[in-house]
Amino acid sequence: MTITAGDASCSAVFVSREGHLLTAAHCVRDYLTAAASLRAAELDLREHDADVKLYPENARTNIRISPSPYYAVLVAAGRGFISPRRSPPDVSGLSGRTDLIARLGALASGDWAILKAPLAAPSPCRRARPSRMPQGVALWTAGYPAPNSRPGGLGANGRGLYVTYGEKAGHIDSSEWLATLDPASRSVFQGVYQPGIASGALILSNQDSFHGMSGAPIFNDRGEVVGVTTAGGQKSDRFLENSTLGASLRGIFDALRGSGIDPGIFFNCP
Repeated sequence: MTITAGDASCSAVFVSREGHLLTAAHCVRDYLTAAASLRAAELDLREHDADVKLYPENARTNIRISPSPYYAVLVAAGRGFISPRRSPPDVSGLSGRTDLIARLGALASGDWAILKAPLAAPSPCRRARPSRMPQGVALWTAGYPAPNSRPGGLGANGRGLYVTYGEKAGHIDSSEWLATLDPASRSVFQGVYQPGIASGALILSNQDSFHGMSGAPIFNDRGEVVGVTTAGGQKSDRFLENSTLGASLRGIFDALRGSGIDPGIFFNCP
């Protein structure tokens, strides 16, 4: 599915028969009304005051779902997200700021949101698999590239569903874009991303996703949803080149349970 929220056009997937959709928090940034905005170096940050924020289902939002006649409302979102304002970002000024780097790491793994559409009939959905996966396991990402995807890229025409394949990576150093950064910025991003990759809260793969595929589901080899795409290789010609980063369902389920929320409320596709 595609969603349109304000100026953002992203991808999403139904994860329940009741019309719950999983996407990325930055795709619905205009509706994260309880989140604080700030900047750090070349990054934009948006964060809630809790790992999980619930939103009332009667809130008036204008999130369009395509292809369908329905609109969705935001019902839950993770801690928040970080977004580069230019690429490759210069974050060398954050070197040594361990508390802020840890905070950025929490936002990287908290870039997820759950929407709900008032459907007239049960929706087709994808089963969730919140398990940790070993390095090298096969992964697929399926989403809708935007018309302004990287020139010459396989998704550049922005028409229809596009699927990328890759394998799960174990360390952020495997991403080609990291080598393009200055040493101080490289160290910062290692500190931001690697703890989440090591713990299983983040999924890094060697796929190359495209603008518009944010919020797209990450599938295992059984077609089960294991994560949601949050950053990809085509942000520009360099950032996360030949890599796709996502928030894992394992991390999302842990965050929900840690907040006293049963994930089965949102993820109940048989």
